[in-house]
Amino acid sequence: MNSPSPTSVAHAPVAQLGSGLKAWLIAGVLIINLVMAGFAAFHLNQSHERTLEQVRLSTRNMAALMENNIEDSGRRIDLALLAIVDALEQQLVTRSPDKIDVDSLIALYLKRVPEIDTLRITNPQGDVMWGNDVDPGKPASYADRDFFAEHRRYPGQRLIVPEPLFGRLSKFWILPFTRSYRFPDGSFAGVVGAAVPVSYFFEHLSALEVGAHGSAVMRHARRNLITRFPAVEGPGGKTGDPTVSLEFAQMLDLGVNSGHYHTQKAPDGF
Repeated sequence: MNSPSPTSVAHAPVAQLGSGLKAWLIAGVLIINLVMAGFAAFHLNQSHERTLEQVRLSTRNMAALMENNIEDSGRRIDLALLAIVDALEQQLVTRSPDKIDVDSLIALYLKRVPEIDTLRITNPQGDVMWGNDVDPGKPASYADRDFFAEHRRYPGQRLIVPEPLFGRLSKFWILPFTRSYRFPDGSFAGVVGAAVPVSYFFEHLSALEVGAHGSAVMRHARRNLITRFPAVEGPGGKTGDPTVSLEFAQMLDLGVNSGHYHTQKAPDGF
């Protein structure tokens, strides 16, 4: 019987060693790839979180800035209404409101508070008797407005800012700021209303740097859209539209003053 040649005996362990080394090399490469993929995923996640935090910070700052600006405007408007209410109630102690005095008062506060487009005053029945662009011979009426009924129920109590309205006299969208004034016995005498054009708030929003795909939206507490920048086509961009995302509605119902949320589809379709 022939014995194995030295050459064939020498090659057997080399072949086995090569196969094992190849397996270890493949395993090593896979491990390295997995480690590198892990590092990449970690860094991507970290980058994603940093980006989200930057977005949260910038939107928080922009919202705070806009809130302060609008709050300042609201305070000036309310002070004008309070001054007119005080003057009317002082007149009512001795006489009925004098048209010349009332018109002069209205002109003064229209000049002092440029946000206001119109100032109007009703009698107890809701007829608009005084104000710029008012015809006493053909008065418009606020009697069917919800805010008028609320003021009549609780005269002299508080500022009421109802949902945006399409002005019956102005013929454009406005946000009304309203207060009531009283007779000397404390009974309801009428409503003083300041109309601020929705376009005024649009101009405020348009000053924000929201980016190519961003938007700034202003809504009433009852969800009705006041305005948004940039403007969009369709119902989601129309003043008065109450459509909001489920996530936003949930936060609003919880009474959250500020926060962040993610939604798959906003009312503007994005």
